[in-house]
Amino acid sequence: MTPTEPIYNDLSSRFHRQESIPGWSQPILASARVLVAGAGTIGNETLKNLALLGIGTVAIVDRDLVEAGNLCRSVLYRSEDVGHPKAYAAANRLRQLNPELSVEPFDLDLTTDLGAGLLAQYDLVLGCLDSIEARWRLNRLCCSANVPWIDAGIDAAMGQISFFAAGHGPCYECGMTESMWQRIHERRSCLLAQKILPDRPIPTTIAIASLIASMQVQEAIAQLHQSTLAATPWPVLQAGDKVSIALSPYTLSVLHTKRRHDCLAHTEPPSSILSIDARPQDITANELMLQCESEGLDLDWDVALGLRCPTCGVQSTCIPGPKLNRADLVCPDCEGPRTPDWQSRLTLGSEAAQNTLSQLGVPPLAYLRLFTKDGHHVTATLIES
Repeated sequence: MTPTEPIYNDLSSRFHRQESIPGWSQPILASARVLVAGAGTIGNETLKNLALLGIGTVAIVDRDLVEAGNLCRSVLYRSEDVGHPKAYAAANRLRQLNPELSVEPFDLDLTTDLGAGLLAQYDLVLGCLDSIEARWRLNRLCCSANVPWIDAGIDAAMGQISFFAAGHGPCYECGMTESMWQRIHERRSCLLAQKILPDRPIPTTIAIASLIASMQVQEAIAQLHQSTLAATPWPVLQAGDKVSIALSPYTLSVLHTKRRHDCLAHTEPPSSILSIDARPQDITANELMLQCESEGLDLDWDVALGLRCPTCGVQSTCIPGPKLNRADLVCPDCEGPRTPDWQSRLTLGSEAAQNTLSQLGVPPLAYLRLFTKDGHHVTATLIES
């Protein structure tokens, strides 16, 4: 051994190399619970790094199946995984990388099937998503659950990470430009639905994905240490900070998003949450309001309660906005275009409130915002015992 070599306290430890870093706390990482949204190119690298570092519990949220095109950019997938859910395929590989890791896969759509109550079970969320709408939705969920999150994004020759601290500072929505809002509105607009082509895949390589995922995980390590220790060996990003890297030419910049005081994503975290023992498919909005002694329910999305044809009239329906498809916009009688009658506020005793929460698009563990006669708000969530 040369004088410059470090002396490790326990050479048999799986993590003894990183435990020798001044200020490093392996127990903090071992007790951490991190949720990763998206198991694509960036998500694979992020998940791999979390497993190798010894994070205690990692959740994976993804709705897609493994495709052959994923294999050149996704370290966790093999040929035999093609056609299988990404969340489960990634979870199986992570267990092989680190048998001590607790992995919780969720094969679901983040924009429609993920409740804020699920996010509230984790210390930190890492976003590895490929659309503005998914990021917007994840930001809303993290704000509701009061959980910080780190966003990562890439294209062929550049990438960036951003940190958002729930409860204070700017959020992702604060920094959304007019162009970003327009892209969301175009995807949602029923008048334009017939004109929109499917999203084209983002051209990229594993090289930029590895770089940005490593930055995202390094920031996660720093934030997890800071949340427990008075001081950390690394500086951390402040809420709203964005680090961008370009490869051609090589550049690195740090920008700061300003908080918008009119941003609708900023809501006060509930001081208390009423737990209702029911599943979304087993309780109507009316029944929920009666149990919570409230007069109405505000949904965070629009529901089409009617489809209006100028020739044939209105057909009553109940379709959550994210689940409305192009076929719904064609009248089955005259084959003319139909437009939806949107509603997001339901009142006690109304016809719309006769629908179950599942029919209204409420996922398990969602935080539901109800209001009383005197204007006070109540937050409830469904927990099946």
